[in-house]
Formats: sequence, C-alpha cells, structure tokens
Amino acid sequence: MAGPSAAPSFDLLGAEARPDPYPHYERLRRETPVYWDSARQSWVVLRYRDAAALLKSPEVAHWEQPGGGPLAAALGSWLGQLDPRQGGRLRSLVAPVFTPRAMAAWRGRLEQRAEELLAEAAAGLDIVNDFAEPFTLCAAAHLLGIPDRDEAQFAELARGTAGSLLEALGGGGRLEEEALSRVERLAEFLIRAVAGKQGAPENDLLSAVGEAEEAEWLPFLAFFHFASHENMMNFIGNAVRTLVLHPEALARLRSHPAMLPAAVEELLRFDSPVQFSMIRLRSDVMVEQERIRAGEPVMVGVGSANRDAEEFANPDSLELTRERNRHLSFGAGPLQCMGAGIARLEGQIALQALTRRMIRPMMPGPFRWRRSPAVLRGLESLAVRWGGERHADGG
Repeated sequence: MAGPSAAPSFDLLGAEARPDPYPHYERLRRETPVYWDSARQSWVVLRYRDAAALLKSPEVAHWEQPGGGPLAAALGSWLGQLDPRQGGRLRSLVAPVFTPRAMAAWRGRLEQRAEELLAEAAAGLDIVNDFAEPFTLCAAAHLLGIPDRDEAQFAELARGTAGSLLEALGGGGRLEEEALSRVERLAEFLIRAVAGKQGAPENDLLSAVGEAEEAEWLPFLAFFHFASHENMMNFIGNAVRTLVLHPEALARLRSHPAMLPAAVEELLRFDSPVQFSMIRLRSDVMVEQERIRAGEPVMVGVGSANRDAEEFANPDSLELTRERNRHLSFGAGPLQCMGAGIARLEGQIALQALTRRMIRPMMPGPFRWRRSPAVLRGLESLAVRWGGERHADGG
C-alpha cells in the first residue's frame, strides 16, 4: 500500500541518523509527522500528542510480524503475555514482587553490587560492558530470584540474548536458528529454576509464577528479562554519556543526590533507550490527516515525542529538575512497562554509584552505537576516565 503522505528520503533508522537522530526528528515533526514507510511496511508517528494518543488508546495492541517465521511468532506470543487485557491472572500473581516494600528490600543488594563492580575502578572503566551489563544482569537475577550459586550460569545464558533475538527478527536464516537456540537454553534454565522454588517460595518472580502453567509464565519471564536487561543497560550508558557532555548538570547531581529521581526521568526523556515502540491498532484510527487501518504496523517515535516542543519546554536542553515530565520512554496506557518502578530504582542506584566517582570525567571516544536492533538506542561501549585534568566530549 502507499499512504497519502510520502515517506521522506532520509532513513530515521539508518546509520546516518544514529549518532544524533534528534535534529532529524524535529524536522520531520514539522514536515511529515505521520507517514507510511514503504521500506519497512509500517506507519511512522513522530509528534508527542499523536504518539501518546495511540499508546493510550483502548484499541492498542502489541506489534506482530505476519509471516515472520517461528521467531516472530514466538515474540508475538510473549508480547501478548505483557498485555494486562490478556495476562491479567499472571500479572496479579507477580504484582507483590513490584510493591514499594519489595523494592525497598531489593535496593540493598543492588547497591552492594554497584559498589563491587566499581571497587577497582579507581580511574574509570567501560561503563557499558564492565558496569551496566553485569549490573543489570544482577538486577534481573535478583528480581527473578535466581539463587546465588546459579547467578553466574544465568548471566552467561542471558548475556546478549535480548540483542541477538531482536537482531534475528530482521535477519532470518541461520541468525534466527542461533537466536532460537539461545532462547531455548535460557528457557530450560528458567524451567528448572521455577521448579526449584516450589518447595521454599520467596517474594520473587520464579516463586510467584509457580501457580500458573508453564506455557503461560515462560514467555512472560523470558520477554520481561529481555526488555528490562537490554533497555536498562542502554539507559545507563546513554545517561552517563549525557552527563559527561553536560558537566554543569553532572556537578549539580553530584552535589545534590536528592535530585536523582527527577534526574533519571529527565535522562530517560533526553536520550531514551527506546526510540520506537512497535504497535498495531484493533480498529481504524485517524492520526493527523492519515487513516491507519486496523492491524497495520505502527512505529511510535518515542525518541521524537520526548523532544517535542509542543509538550516539553526547551526540549533539547537537559534540565535535571524538569517538572511535568510526561516522557514516553516506558510507554503509556495499556502497554505501559510493568517494571517501570524497578527500572527507575535501578537507574537511581547505578547513577548514584557512578556520579560519586565521576570527578573531571573524560570520554576518549569515538562513540560506537549499536546498529541492531535499530528501534533501540545504546552504545557498544563507553570508556570513561575520571580524576583527569580536563573534560573531553569523546567526539
């Protein structure tokens, strides 16, 4: 099909846009805020008001890839379990794991892990690979309830699984086979772990899901881990890069750690780890002057919406105490991220531990952005040195 608004020649998911997509978003919000991308066979929606309305619509549903093979079919099933309109019983079983009281008890272990990872980093480290990845894997293991003796095995099985899974969705062939094999090995581990919890349940996800059928809880746990680990790892890298590039904001945060909750929200808005949310609608809907028909894929431009001047004053400025910060980095409406509270806590703990040490930080650069999956935004690595004599922007 071809939508009435022609797609721009510039590819928002291409290599040229990856270093800094935000000026391109701003131009397209003015020129073509809604268009049909024939290359990806999807609608693209870039304005905040339209993105928020779609995400909050009672007709919104998770994206599906028709004819995409077994991996795409599996992902569609997993996503369905995260929809409260489909997985209500399972969500009620796991709800106690996400209460403020449970998260308060969880904080101590994560603070300890952050300090352990940074104990030997007297002059800096690779934020993504030496801190963010092991830290978020530890968080996932603790949330799931993986016993300490099995945490290293879990980390080995889980490391990189989310990225390879999402990359395989666009690759097919051998790549898809390898991703499915990784998923299957992780699934076998989770099945054994849930069985091991049944004799002595605790307040964790492995214990909570034991009352449900395996076919119900396995996709829920698998995709919940994929989404939380990959996105939080990317967030920590993006946030640290942003703070080093804004030394005055970093200095304020170091001096006033009480700003951390608001700072995490602003850093999520400013450079979101999720740039596009993939959805579909159950009925036709008009967006601007375009009719999006039921079932057609829609790429909701989260990164673009978070920089829309119609919603945010001075959207390209980093304001760590910004008020009324209704960013869309955790989604909105029926499909809003169930683990948003835990993700916020992870971000606060990670940044508190890091910023205490980030005195006169420098980034040698250059920055290497992950190329796949293109709808997410994160760095392959981020070397940061601190305690030096001058600041460098890393290129």
